Amino acid sequence: MISVKVVFVLACAISAAYSFEYPGIEDIEEYAPVDLSEDVVYLVPLPVARNRVRRQTVFGGVTPGQGGGVTGTLGARGTLYENRGHRVDGHASVSRQWHPTGPTSVGGGLDYTGPRGSASVNAQHTHRFGTSLSAEGRANLYRSPNGRTSLDATGGYQRQFGGPFGTSKPNYNVGLGLSHRF
Repeated sequence: MISVKVVFVLACAISAAYSFEYPGIEDIEEYAPVDLSEDVVYLVPLPVARNRVRRQTVFGGVTPGQGGGVTGTLGARGTLYENRGHRVDGHASVSRQWHPTGPTSVGGGLDYTGPRGSASVNAQHTHRFGTSLSAEGRANLYRSPNGRTSLDATGGYQRQFGGPFGTSKPNYNVGLGLSHRF
């Protein structure tokens, strides 16, 4: 099995292999502030080719883990397809805890957003703890002509495969939501 350290070094080397230019102050996107009162977060900047900045993001970080260790995370997210109001985004990440050594966790998923609804599928595999799979969706059934009233249907699925407790029974949920803006 490939080490998380090797994956991290390869991702840094691949992103640095592209010719890149650091963005100017006008190109920097605003992010939500990090709440440092709970945990200290160390961010690792990863250079990405300028022409890829708007389509994909490579992220990584080191945070304090449980039991006095550290947890390293490396991942990527980006838009895979976008056309006429339909958009598919993908994401993937790998994380590992060191000192004490914990299991490696690898996961990813796809998110679809369209004019009348959305759907997402996610999977997360943790060594010796199995794989968790989830899917959820939302569809707009009715929207008033002025856009203030809407009726939406939602649904979801979750299941754990393998791990110390074996495969769980599937968990389904469905619902209807009516909203009106006054």
